[in-house]
Amino acid sequence: MFQQLCGVLGGRAGPDGDIVPLINEANRRLVTPRLYTQLHNRGALSSIPPDAANFLADVASRNRARNRQLRAQLEAAVAALNAADVVPVLLKGAVQLIREGQTCDRILSDIDLLI
Repeated sequence: MFQQLCGVLGGRAGPDGDIVPLINEANRRLVTPRLYTQLHNRGALSSIPPDAANFLADVASRNRARNRQLRAQLEAAVAALNAADVVPVLLKGAVQLIREGQTCDRILSDIDLLI
């Protein structure tokens, strides 16, 4: 299932057969929002059952909302540090969050900064 997930995420394959194991693998790997984005961008959501498409859309929407909150916290932390003449280095997901903004579909649980 991992290989099929990689194929879908890489744009080399579409969902093949039962979508539930693919969604389960995406959930395990924390890439469910990215799975939604790939299927959406390729117009493949209509090829899966509506309840599965709705689930993926809901996870992606909630993740975007969470990432907006994390980005606001990151911006506030950086501003406070800069006000104290400290320039933090953004690490890992924080870099992606700033670079991609609203389109960041990575599941983040925290913000990593090097001070």
